[in-house]
Amino acid sequence: MRKSLKKINLKIVLIVSLLLITIGYASLQANLNINGTSIIANARWDIHFENVQVNNHSVPIETGDSAAIINPSDNTEVLYSISLKQPGDFYEFTVDAVNEGTIDAMIESVSSKLNNVEITTLPNHLEYSVAYEDDIAIAPNHLLEAGSSETYKVRIAYKKDINPEDLPSTDETLNLLFTVTYVQADENAVVSHQLPTAAEILISKYNEGDNEEGLILENTDEYRYSGANVKNYVNFNNEEWRIIGIFNVERTYQENGVTKTITEPRIKIMKMTSSMSSTWYISFTCDMYNDGSGCINTWSSSNVASNLNNNYLSSAGYQVFSLSDISKNMIDNAIWYVNGASNTHTTVQAYQSERSGATWEGKVGLLYPSDYGYASTNCRNSMALSSYDNTTCFNSNWISSTVSIYTYWLMAPYSPDIRGALILQSNSGEVTLTRTNSNVITRPVVYLKSNVLFSSTSGDGSSMLNPYVFELNN
Repeated sequence: MRKSLKKINLKIVLIVSLLLITIGYASLQANLNINGTSIIANARWDIHFENVQVNNHSVPIETGDSAAIINPSDNTEVLYSISLKQPGDFYEFTVDAVNEGTIDAMIESVSSKLNNVEITTLPNHLEYSVAYEDDIAIAPNHLLEAGSSETYKVRIAYKKDINPEDLPSTDETLNLLFTVTYVQADENAVVSHQLPTAAEILISKYNEGDNEEGLILENTDEYRYSGANVKNYVNFNNEEWRIIGIFNVERTYQENGVTKTITEPRIKIMKMTSSMSSTWYISFTCDMYNDGSGCINTWSSSNVASNLNNNYLSSAGYQVFSLSDISKNMIDNAIWYVNGASNTHTTVQAYQSERSGATWEGKVGLLYPSDYGYASTNCRNSMALSSYDNTTCFNSNWISSTVSIYTYWLMAPYSPDIRGALILQSNSGEVTLTRTNSNVITRPVVYLKSNVLFSSTSGDGSSMLNPYVFELNN
């Protein structure tokens, strides 16, 4: 015999706190005796429901039931009555909460009741939710600006795949009431339902006891991909890139003529295939083969930095390579650590050396030696970077498997000698050094903007058949 969930009456009630606003206006209507009077502008408080849209796959309305409608005598109330007859049946609709007034509002409280009792748990056979259209929870302090609207999604369902003992033994009538109370917005108001950024989602995938994603946590707040098999594949600029990690990154900005610094969690990605080449530095005054007098190996003065941040980002591109306008709009300046390192350093020593002096701000950089070191699960704690050419290090490092036939510049002047800079060797996987007048492949590295989201077509990053795909949160 079929069991049914019958006559489920749902009311969503928006309670408008007129008292709070009325009191506010009463206090504003006094004259101000400072060289004149204060003019109180005309204002209006009007929050209500509009535009009910029922999901086409919802159960049909039977005799005696009623589809979701806005109460004709009270547009702050939505009513409906439906019958769910078997597991898998559901009813779903959306409705717009509209602020047609002139006063910004925010949510003071949210209440959800079943049969007049605040919901703490639901019956095992019932699914019930009221959220924003994109499934973000409706919560206190969410802002509803004057002249704007938010779409709520309501769903009630008879669960599928439930145990026989969880089925109701008789028909049930369930009365569900969801109430949102709006008040005038104050300084506590927040953007109502901002989607989580791609950086936030990736960080949420970190699990200390389960490294399925390949994420490790280093230096308190750096989430890095480490190991041979990691889920960090990205389709960016219609090319294969890989995620190095998620970092708190500084950049500067101007506010009222004053330079300020902001720190944001940002995703750092690297282009995997590149044939762009560049010298680090060439000068006729540099005595490259003797004492190094007149030579410079600082990053800020390098040809590599100039080519990547001028030519590569220009419309003409650099050696036929460039970023599309869409891709360029997803990256931003970052403060990079360019003090340099030695290939005899361990990963931790290289990390400390890179950050012990000079910085540079720009959009495109290269892989740090420490980035390469941390990518190895077996060698990141103790092995010198010059010794990463052994099987243990090579086979536990996702970057080693993508070195291909090329040798790549790293973002590190060779700290003991101004004539050199560090490179990642092609087929061995070791970090070594070369003279700055050498012509070496450059593999661009960028920090995505902090507000970048995963697109609707994004995969899980497990391969280039299912890569992560980004979009800007506009």
